[in-house]
Amino acid sequence: MDLKSTFETSLISFGSRNKPEDFLGSFFQYHIPGDAPLLRLLSGGRLLAESPFSFDIAGLPCHMMLYTRKGCGKLIRSRQVYTLDETSFLFLDCQERFRIDIASAPWQYDVIFVAGRDLPWYSRQVPGEEPALLSLPPCSEIILCMERLLSLENPLSPSLSFTVSGLLHHMAAISVSACLKSSPEGKLPSYLYSIRELFDNGFEESYSLEALAHRFHISKYRLCREFGAAFGCSPIQYLNRRRIQMASHLLLTTNLKVHEIGNRVGIPNTNHFITLFKKHMLATPLEYRQRMTPQPSAVHGN
Repeated sequence: MDLKSTFETSLISFGSRNKPEDFLGSFFQYHIPGDAPLLRLLSGGRLLAESPFSFDIAGLPCHMMLYTRKGCGKLIRSRQVYTLDETSFLFLDCQERFRIDIASAPWQYDVIFVAGRDLPWYSRQVPGEEPALLSLPPCSEIILCMERLLSLENPLSPSLSFTVSGLLHHMAAISVSACLKSSPEGKLPSYLYSIRELFDNGFEESYSLEALAHRFHISKYRLCREFGAAFGCSPIQYLNRRRIQMASHLLLTTNLKVHEIGNRVGIPNTNHFITLFKKHMLATPLEYRQRMTPQPSAVHGN
């Protein structure tokens, strides 16, 4: 799909100072056949919008995943208004008409546009007629996956295209699962929230399954089983993802050296930290810092 031309055809109206890249980000290129049964990353970026900013769109044959980092946007769909405030994540089928506006400037958001024959099935699993709109915890695997995708070198190699498809499937599945868990029948045991809060706010500390099991008066086997069912990963995997999420933040917002960041997030062994970071983000810490540092051309709406 030529997303830019398709997007322009789907536009009903847009701000006088806006252009497609202000909303779509950069376009990804592939070296695989167009009929390959993979989910495709069409475009994306870490973007900064200033007023005026508005896009009214209908019949765009792809899905959008958008995460607000600062400021606030709003989605208007089927005469309903949805607030896209800080830490909100939106998974939206772009076929139905919708409008995106800025609500509080500057609005900083990460966005990717994806296509593939399996995506409409995921959308249909969301309860009710609402779009999938989530408030994500600080250590969200969805956001880590998005950051991985946005840090990839473009064009995408054939082998990397399979990795990208897997990440997109994973993000869609987690989004739907989170929507189902937020329904009244999806409430979790309180101790799971307590452990997650420990990891979110005390990620620099050292933990063991035995100590956690003793603290919350359960077996470590039950802890692992119920935590995995609730959050899609083991407690240690969640903790490491939280550490990597904070490390990625420090890489982009400070001048700390790699070993200093490893110490800050609770991974003092530098080699282990670099290996773990690359496993999660598909790039070394220094590569990630270089690729994800906003360039002047990536800041729109000025």
